[in-house]
Amino acid sequence: MKSFARTLPFVLLLIAAGLIASTFRPVAEANGSLAPIACSIVLSSSVPHDAIIPQSHIGNPTAIQVDFDTLSWNTFIALNWPASPTYRGKPDTSKKIGMEDYGPVVWETYKESYEVFMADANGNPVRPTAWNSVPQPPAGCDQNAAYAAKLGRPVRVVQNISKDGLNEFLQAFVMAPLTDQKGAFARYEVLMNQEEFEQVLNPADPKSGLVAPPLYDSRNQINVNFQMGEVGGPEGPIEVKAAWKILGQYDDPRRYHTEFIQIAWPVSTNPALPYKCSQPILVGLVALHIAHKTKNAPQWAWSTFEQVDNYQPPPGSPLGRKASFFNGDCPPMVCPKNKLPNTPAGGWNGDPSVLNQAPPTQVVPAASAQVKTSCNDLAHQLLRSVNPNTVWQYYRLVNTQWPQDPNCGGKPCPVYQIPSLAKQGANQLPVLMANAAIETYFMGQPAQMDTCMFCHSVANGLKTNQPLDFSYLLQEAYPIDSTSLANLRAQRRMMAPGRTAPRVLRRGTRLRG
Repeated sequence: MKSFARTLPFVLLLIAAGLIASTFRPVAEANGSLAPIACSIVLSSSVPHDAIIPQSHIGNPTAIQVDFDTLSWNTFIALNWPASPTYRGKPDTSKKIGMEDYGPVVWETYKESYEVFMADANGNPVRPTAWNSVPQPPAGCDQNAAYAAKLGRPVRVVQNISKDGLNEFLQAFVMAPLTDQKGAFARYEVLMNQEEFEQVLNPADPKSGLVAPPLYDSRNQINVNFQMGEVGGPEGPIEVKAAWKILGQYDDPRRYHTEFIQIAWPVSTNPALPYKCSQPILVGLVALHIAHKTKNAPQWAWSTFEQVDNYQPPPGSPLGRKASFFNGDCPPMVCPKNKLPNTPAGGWNGDPSVLNQAPPTQVVPAASAQVKTSCNDLAHQLLRSVNPNTVWQYYRLVNTQWPQDPNCGGKPCPVYQIPSLAKQGANQLPVLMANAAIETYFMGQPAQMDTCMFCHSVANGLKTNQPLDFSYLLQEAYPIDSTSLANLRAQRRMMAPGRTAPRVLRRGTRLRG
């Protein structure tokens, strides 16, 4: 594959880092006028397999950014299409996106991390059930179907069982919650598509076709190399990370993609014991990360979306109405921005009925988390053409991170935290990117860790210490002994705000505290 930017001067890196102002403009036509670079967004239930980059865009990062932003929006539309009632991860093609919001969308029927990485009572890995199997509520949460019948909507059980509760209410690396203005935690989950699931079960080398031992066993996580998506070929692995907020009386559910969930957490650490379950809770989607390994992005393409009311109240709100994660009436001395909360003496409590464990987080998006794309208006226009009241018009793409130089000598280029003239590597654009509702506490830090591609490039197997092909999700695999769990915590402490940035790290480097 060609490099996308070999002919460009290093000044582009400075532009991407925000060190100098960009002078790029739309492509000039033959008559000297400027032709805008169009976003090719379509309302389709088909997930695009890669960004489509015309030959005329090669060497023009502004144009290629639009190509990847197009990939982001087309993927968002396809993944938020109403889901098939009979097959997980597939759309219901008899319906249209945005016509209603009373059932699951495609990505919500992907496999949750705890459906893929399971253990028996002794902590030994267990082969997950087939892709299309229906997840059963855990013991102690058997009222799920009755609640659904009463509400007339599905009620999904979200389990607090991952390592350290990371996927449920604690943010990556900092191991701290995001607290909304009502004192409730945001809730997180991570899911994978069928192609990644099948490769976890039966990992095959993309070139030789040789099948390796399954990756749901942490001891087998060696030479991890997922097959990438390609136009006319496979879809490639997709991982989705979602952030939800518990909706209250002042939240307008018509502006959110919503679902009813029960939050479940174990009574003890013994997986055989029953769970405690909350009553059904109406939650609204506030952020969505989408990572997709493709031929044009073997370092994965990183797309991040947010709900428009996260940091500003809806237009026309009554005086004093707060945004989800920002109080405009609170002065900075009282409500410092993006302040990491102190962990309580007894640790964080995942019970959703326990509020005000920390002050509300005053979220102010850093430069890396501010909206940079020009494609949102077109996407919203298309979505409103289906339904002028669609909830999806209240979501926007923040940015898409992609590699200018995907391959080096036939292999994916390494990823450097801040590319330099001497070490460009994949030369990602933008250099820094974050979602303020998912990476609240380390975006904008001096350590400059708010870069999806670099952070994931150093994901290691906890038992093997081998690269995990950019997937921290594989760290949920069993067995997980006390030493491995200590290593997991050490890795996350290394990346937390206030620590010196590990600029020398490369893919697969050991991250031990």
